[in-house]
Amino acid sequence: MRACLHAKQEAFLDGFVHAFEFLGGVPTEGLLDNLKTAGIKILQGRDRLEQEAFIGLQAHYVFKA
Repeated sequence: MRACLHAKQEAFLDGFVHAFEFLGGVPTEGLLDNLKTAGIKILQGRDRLEQEAFIGLQAHYVFKA
């Protein structure tokens, strides 16, 4: 468990980084609810328009949300 002082995007992304370090790896795929810190808009079905910073995190750690 990790406490954050706020729920801004920086804390959200930092949580992923710390979780990956703690777990010793990165999952290939993750399921998220409709968080504004990850997605901008819900499209059709499971498709989402995602935040640029979250797209960058996925590209860097090679996982798909």
